[in-house]
Amino acid sequence: GGGILNESTLTLSNDAITNNRAIGGDTTDTASHGGTGWGGGIFSSGTAKISQCAISSNQAVAGNMSNIDRLAFKPGGAEGGGIFCVGSMSITASSVSQNSTSGYGFNGSGFFTPNQGGGIYNDGTLTISSSIISSNTVSGNIPGVFPSGQFFGGGLFQDGFSGNANLHITNSTISDNLVKGLNRISGSPAGSDGPDGTSGANGTGANGGPGGNGGGHA
Repeated sequence: GGGILNESTLTLSNDAITNNRAIGGDTTDTASHGGTGWGGGIFSSGTAKISQCAISSNQAVAGNMSNIDRLAFKPGGAEGGGIFCVGSMSITASSVSQNSTSGYGFNGSGFFTPNQGGGIYNDGTLTISSSIISSNTVSGNIPGVFPSGQFFGGGLFQDGFSGNANLHITNSTISDNLVKGLNRISGSPAGSDGPDGTSGANGTGANGGPGGNGGGHA
């Protein structure tokens, strides 16, 4: 939790939680992986009540795996740019806006580090009423030797893996949120020039192949 870590009971009323960051640690250990940033604004594993609050401009950032061997590249994840909930939480008459997760969304060789929940990540019991979730973003890069990434839930990500997550939303607006994959961080190199042609006057061979394609996967 970049701004608040709650492991017990939390009540927020008429407050602003803004411009905080949760950053996963970096590592150079090839047997390990970078740390995961959880809950840029709030990480809550207890009970939380949020009323008439603004949760904005917070960020969860993935840690790096600093290794030049891309086959051993294991970056961390980023979940819950504004709020990471694994307990019980109610959000009433509040806004969750302009928060973000940033990382790699890496998926390869049986190992993945998800990048999800730009505004809210929920793996607990979450009730949202009369609130706005808007203009939150999930974004990141994909290591070039791997085929795909994990980028989910620009506004809100509801985790279904554990089977513990419950979500109830009433009289609320979820709008203008975004999920985007950015360029691959390593492409295949450009090919070398071909040799001069041997037939015909001043003949030349074709240029080599292009570099690797950029572009992420949403």
